[in-house]
Amino acid sequence: MKKKALYILIGIPIVASVIIASLIFWPRATTIGTVLSVSDVGVIIEVTDSQIADGQYVVTIDQNTVILDSRSKHIESSQIPIGSKIKVVYSGQILESNPAIIRTCYKIIIIE
Repeated sequence: MKKKALYILIGIPIVASVIIASLIFWPRATTIGTVLSVSDVGVIIEVTDSQIADGQYVVTIDQNTVILDSRSKHIESSQIPIGSKIKVVYSGQILESNPAIIRTCYKIIIIE
């Protein structure tokens, strides 16, 4: 009985630590694309040279998405120039639709 209680007392903090670490350090993916269209809720980009398949992607923007210009200054989505090249930092998950959707976007950085 004491052994079982000891395993529980040691096991719970270890499992909790693993869960918390996976949430904090969840792998993030990046891609680079050219902006085709911009709205308050998203950006449509054309990806041609990346680790993901070439084509158009809708990158959703929410209140947690950080958007930076080429000087690392915070800007609004409406200030992203059409035709600019951007780097998108996202969760790594892409919804397969036409066009594909990058739903959890953490950061957009204007490269050029």
